[in-house]
Amino acid sequence: MDNLKDIKLFLLDQDGTLYLSDRVIEGAAAAVRAIRSAGKKVCFLTNNSSKSTANYLAKLTRLGFAPKEEEIYTSGLATIEYIKQHYQQDATVYILGTRALEHEFLSRGIKVAKNKPDIVVVGYDNEMTYKKLSEACLHLLAGAKLIATHPDLTCPADGGLFLPDTGSFLALIKAATGRDPDAICGKPTAPIAEGIARHYGVPAEQTAMVGDRLATDIRFAEVFGYKSILVMTGETTPEMLKNSGITPNLVLNSVADLKIT
Repeated sequence: MDNLKDIKLFLLDQDGTLYLSDRVIEGAAAAVRAIRSAGKKVCFLTNNSSKSTANYLAKLTRLGFAPKEEEIYTSGLATIEYIKQHYQQDATVYILGTRALEHEFLSRGIKVAKNKPDIVVVGYDNEMTYKKLSEACLHLLAGAKLIATHPDLTCPADGGLFLPDTGSFLALIKAATGRDPDAICGKPTAPIAEGIARHYGVPAEQTAMVGDRLATDIRFAEVFGYKSILVMTGETTPEMLKNSGITPNLVLNSVADLKIT
């Protein structure tokens, strides 16, 4: 894949692709400007559900990416839309997630409940307490459905380190309750792909996924027919790429190396 002129939508993973924590990857903002200048659509796509759309809008603005709200799509939003599509309007949700995620659910019309919820939603909760975790497990043992925002085991941190993410929480919950998720909504699963199709209206063959993770970003592209572009600024090492069995259409040192025409 030596040129991208037929691509109409670029799905841009955020952490590890455009920035690392609060440090912009050199040339990333210029690459986004070039995509827009070529008349292409941009989606700032993330599995990280610890922040709301408003949080990401503020962060991407501060880092120089000049985002519009409609250009941001998260696993949290995909989960909200999944629940609205598959459950009754009065379904209640217990959120094992951050205050920002809870606010996102409330602001978009989902009923949040602490007692006898219909659904337990598990997101990347860097505000987790034992009380919240144990309450979530008790609700699941009482029969609530289990929906995860995304499957990532770890989240990037400063200094090249990784912290426990939603997939790790799910492993703990299964050990305590025996329950697997009834649905997972983030990359590389169908709910987020369906959400992207609804929001942006671009066929899969004219969409490119740009990201740093093989098991989520590149696997997502493989499953749903997007062009896959791996950048080596985040999780993936050359050794991981060699041994993964997942083959991107294009491998770049950085998103700054993206050539649109």
